[in-house]
Amino acid sequence: YGSLDHKRMTNETRAHWTLQQAYEKQVEQTWSGLASEKTVALYWKIIAEHFGATASFSEIGIDEIEEFVSILKNERNIAGSTINRYMSCLSSVWKCAHERGKAPARPSPWPKQRETKGRHYHFSLEEEREIFKACTVMGNQEMTDYIIMLADTGFRRGELESLDINHCVREGVVTLRNGLGETKNGAGRSMPLSVRAKEVVDRRLKAAKEEEQAARDWAKLHKLPFTGAGTTKLFTKKSSWYRSKWDRIKALAELPEAACMHIFRHTFATRMAMTGKVTIYDIKEALGHKSLEATQIYAH
Repeated sequence: YGSLDHKRMTNETRAHWTLQQAYEKQVEQTWSGLASEKTVALYWKIIAEHFGATASFSEIGIDEIEEFVSILKNERNIAGSTINRYMSCLSSVWKCAHERGKAPARPSPWPKQRETKGRHYHFSLEEEREIFKACTVMGNQEMTDYIIMLADTGFRRGELESLDINHCVREGVVTLRNGLGETKNGAGRSMPLSVRAKEVVDRRLKAAKEEEQAARDWAKLHKLPFTGAGTTKLFTKKSSWYRSKWDRIKALAELPEAACMHIFRHTFATRMAMTGKVTIYDIKEALGHKSLEATQIYAH
């Protein structure tokens, strides 16, 4: 019996994924095409270098994880909020493997660093995932689209809600126009769309065109002049409608009470900075700030 038990245990161990296999599966299932994909890759590079890309999850216990956290904190001088992002990345990959029977359950309790809450806080990848899970539970595509655009453009809510569907998008770039009340400081700016943001815009443009054609057909049928299909905004609900839905999402995703939708703007800036390929001036232009001091608050 002992030899059979040993053989069974060996087969089970062989069935387990390496860290890299689990990461690649998680990218394929969740992160591929998202604005956060490059940021995740930066986190994972450090994680894989420390634990070993070919290591199995069974080799990693709470002592090894706490050692990794200590290195991030004391040797790399990484802030608590960013350490939590590393841990969220590792947790998501571990969960992906465990849910498929390819890894044991992760250690508990999971290390978490203290970090500043409020408007300067930014969403972790795990929190973003929970936010979209909540949208799915609510069955609310309108809110899902709204959040994707906030997360992937860095626009203020007022700017997003002012976008004119007939003028905002050209060749994969969304534009806030100068002097038309579409920006806070009156200066226009443009932002390339992520894959998922482009899908949102394309879908909403298609729906708007179909609505306009239906209105034209109705007017023609009743021999009435066509006066337009109504609003030309990309997002048509009142601001209070989105705010009320956010309160529900926040509860479902178990976010901190201080978590507001403006934090998507901080998250966008933080992820830009994390790529290491942009300057603070690039972030300033993307956010539409007049002063560099304002940008430094966001790109933490």
